[in-house]
Amino acid sequence: MLPRPSVQRAPNVWDRFYHAQQAPWRGARPVAPFLDLPQPMLELGCGNGKTLLPLRQAGIDAIGLDISWNIISRLPEAGILGDIRALPFADESFGTVLDLHCSGHLRNADRLQALSEIRRIIKPGGIVVLERLAEDDLRASQGTASGEMRRLEDGRETIFLSLEALQKEAETAGFAVADVDEDLRHPSHRGTKIRRHMYRLWLQA
Repeated sequence: MLPRPSVQRAPNVWDRFYHAQQAPWRGARPVAPFLDLPQPMLELGCGNGKTLLPLRQAGIDAIGLDISWNIISRLPEAGILGDIRALPFADESFGTVLDLHCSGHLRNADRLQALSEIRRIIKPGGIVVLERLAEDDLRASQGTASGEMRRLEDGRETIFLSLEALQKEAETAGFAVADVDEDLRHPSHRGTKIRRHMYRLWLQA
């Protein structure tokens, strides 16, 4: 396991969110698609551990990073406080980085900076799993427009991109797109069918 760097706490929208929401993400995420990926593994924006903890329970050498002290304090053995725009790790530290709807909460310049940081800390030939919401996902109509983002009342922002724009962003950061998964579902919510649409890119350094 890598050493835990010291990062100072700073107030931010996600820290306020997790202070108000003790358990916003419920249940454990299935992690079978990630079990054979190179280790050690880093999950960005790990939240309350719904992906990170199942990985560790499966024997994966994995740690998580989040900008919220309020949530990291609940993961004392598995979580590190940090900002994905300035990752507190040495070059080529990880075999796999999971960016599961994390950098999509950043504006354009910051998002590219985060991808540059991921490129720096990934080992040659390493894998990055990048998940983002599609431009026609239901949540793209929620909140209010704020430049290229959608902003909720609590201040959290999200970008919604087409597959072509997402691939271009990854390639601009120096990654090769090895594979793409599309997840399009129409679950029922309060008796109405809703559209859930996301992309998962498998990137190689």
